[in-house]
Amino acid sequence: MRRLLSAAERLLEKPSLALAAGAAVLALLTLAALFQYRWIGEVSEAERQRLRAVLRDSTARFALVRGCRGLLRQSALPEKRDSC
Repeated sequence: MRRLLSAAERLLEKPSLALAAGAAVLALLTLAALFQYRWIGEVSEAERQRLRAVLRDSTARFALVRGCRGLLRQSALPEKRDSC
């Protein structure tokens, strides 16, 4: 801890060194923010694609079940015969 304080004290003694360290920290924070922004965008796009795929699969499954039920109903109904 004492070593860290002495490094901070040395940094404050030289204003140009303190300014350079501050600029470096600011640059690193900006870079980290840009990476995070891009990463969140990629994650969001992947989630959107996943949700679309789930919706497409669910819709196809629903249509298949509905079609099968319709066929079963048609086959279960007695056929109408002409009385002629």
